[in-house]
Amino acid sequence: MSYAGKLSNIDDAVSKSSNYNFVQVDIRDIDVLRAIYAQHSPTDCIHFAAESHVDNSIKNPGIFLETNILGTNNLLVLHKEF
Repeated sequence: MSYAGKLSNIDDAVSKSSNYNFVQVDIRDIDVLRAIYAQHSPTDCIHFAAESHVDNSIKNPGIFLETNILGTNNLLVLHKEF
């Protein structure tokens, strides 16, 4: 989780649903993501992990590129595999 994410923002009805899973991992690690896909066999994935704080992106643009571009690409690659 980063400055932009809070588990408390997820509604109880969602978090207690039988078809909901939250797994905290590094979105840049495709091998870890692949293991999660293999374990849970998701049919859909919603990616809310994008970094968007402008001041932080200016100070450290690399992490923004890695999470927003590489991380999103990893999810797209895995969605095609599974």
